[in-house]
Order: sequence, then structure tokens, then C-alpha cells
Amino acid sequence: MKKVIASAGLLAIGALGTQTVQAQLAAGAEKPWSVSATLRGFYDDNYDTQPDGPLRRGTFGYELRPSAQVNLVQGQTTLNLSYIYSYMYYIDRPNGKADQSHDVELFLNHFFNERYSVDFSDSFVIAQEPEIIDPNLSAVDRANGDNLRNTAAINFHAQLTRLLGLVLGYSNTYYDYNQDAGNVNTSLGQQNFPTYSALLNRMEQYAHIDGRYQISDTSVGILGYQFGAVTYNSPESIADLAAPNTIPPYPFGGPDYVAADTRNNYSHTVYIGLDHTFRSNLSFSGRGGVQFMDYYQSPAGNPQSSPSPYFDLSLNYTYTDGGVVVFGFHNAHNQTDIGAAVSGTGVSVTQDE
Repeated sequence: MKKVIASAGLLAIGALGTQTVQAQLAAGAEKPWSVSATLRGFYDDNYDTQPDGPLRRGTFGYELRPSAQVNLVQGQTTLNLSYIYSYMYYIDRPNGKADQSHDVELFLNHFFNERYSVDFSDSFVIAQEPEIIDPNLSAVDRANGDNLRNTAAINFHAQLTRLLGLVLGYSNTYYDYNQDAGNVNTSLGQQNFPTYSALLNRMEQYAHIDGRYQISDTSVGILGYQFGAVTYNSPESIADLAAPNTIPPYPFGGPDYVAADTRNNYSHTVYIGLDHTFRSNLSFSGRGGVQFMDYYQSPAGNPQSSPSPYFDLSLNYTYTDGGVVVFGFHNAHNQTDIGAAVSGTGVSVTQDE
């Protein structure tokens, strides 16, 4: 495993002018839906998310952001569905001045009785900004094009006794980046770089089981296990090559070809935790344990497995209705946009960060 630390600055400042039109719910006659539209001006000081240097550029622009939301409660079932469309125009960007994104969010919860319930969520986005496509920031640079990410999760909650509960869950995240060797020039000088499609197209699956013990009215102890499986699905090479005569797309099975699925991995995470409510608007959630990674298709000379500490801590403060501030710390293995290097001594794969 190689750990990679990367950073890129992105800053949108202020609203030069904002107008909002919203279908408001009449007092005493609430409706389960709402529609709104926002127009704002912005300044982005680094629209290509480049490090400090000559490639860093800033520009003014404007955003049109219509949205719609539906909230339904029928007996023991709750449904929340929302859609946000964003059209962002960058005035001084030389090519592709407009970005368009789509964000669909679904949440469904059903109580069978006071002891058993199930919830399902789905988040589907088409976007260019890295923090929208991949909140874990496997890639820190923006990616032009219609990049897709879909995350679905289902959790079953059971209250076995007055003090002991159980949560069984499964989540599935699919990434499909538009940038590939067929539609982008990946060569720069004497260097050939793998595309986002090669590096980041994948499916992540996680299944977990949590035992929950009610310590007090405000505290719940956690003992849990999570199994993860990450599968890369691009046929392109993830090699970063110095050979000037090697032009992407790399030939499948050629001497400079490093398959994306060499970074396929299984993970096992065992943790203990605590959920504590200080007051109605302030709560803490913490998990800590050990994560074990297995890169079962790693090429010869690269480590196949490694244990490491796992932490997921957050302090949540609700300062107003619909407004939340979260302070957190997270330490775990994550996917990365750094690929593999090929040299006379062999292949060195950056497995994660």
C-alpha cells in the first residue's frame, strides 16, 4: 500500500444576486411537495482544481438551480424524494463554459411494528465536481463530462430486547467516469497518464452487522463488523508510463499494460463505538477498530494484505431547522486516482490512500 496526500483549492465566494421563487405551503393546508428555483452569482478561484502555479485559473459565473421535493407519510411508511438540477456558467473558462449536474435523492422508511423497521436510500448524481461525484475524494481534480455515481443502501433494524438491538445493512456504490482514452488526450510531453475511467470506474459493496446496547437513555454502545468488496471494471491500463512511443489506449495484454482489476480488494473491519446525545441539537457518534485489506489480484512484488487502524468520529450540531454543522475525523483505506508505475524493475501499484 502507498499512502498519497493530495490537495487542491476550490473557493466559491458570495452571492452577487439571488432571487428565489418557491411554491410555499399554505398555513393549515400543508402539501407534500415543494418546488423552488435559485439564481446566484459566484466567483470560483480555481475552477479546474489545480495546485498553485501557472495552470490555476479563476472566473466569475452564475448558477441556475431549480429543484423539487416530495415528502409523503402514509401510516408506518415515510417517503422522501428530491431532484436538483444545476446549470453553472463560467465566464472566463476557455472551453466548455457550462456545467450541468443532476442530483436525485430517495429515502424510504417502513416500520413493521415498534421493534422492527427497514429503510432504503438511493443517491444518483451526474456531475463534474469531485466532492459531488465522490464524497470520499478518491480524486481531488474536477472531471469534465457526464460522470455518474449511484449509491444505494438498505438497513434492517431489530430491537431484540429492551436493551439489545441489531442492525443488518448492505450498500452498493457504482462509479462511471466519462473520461477515457477514446475521448481525451492523456499524453503530456514524454509522459502518458491513465484516465479517470481506468483509475476510478468501479463498484463498491459493503455489508455490515451492528450489535447495539442501550447503556442509558442517551447512550448506545456498538459492536460491529463490516465486509467490503471493491471491483474495478475498466479495460484500460492504469499505468503511468514514461515511454514516449506508448500512446493510449494501451493494448490489452501488452508489455506496458497494467489491468485496473489488480486493485480489486476485500476488506474486513471490526469496530466498537458509541452514540451519545448530549441534548436535542447536539450528538456524538464514534467508531474505532481495525481494518484488514486483501488485494487478492495484486501483481508480484506488491503487498497483498495489510492491517491498519480504523476511526470514524463525528460531532453533530443542529443550529436551525434544516441546518447542521458536523465536526469529524475519519481514518480508513480509500480508493485513489494514483495508478501504477512501470519500470525495468517491475510494476509498482498504488493500491489505495
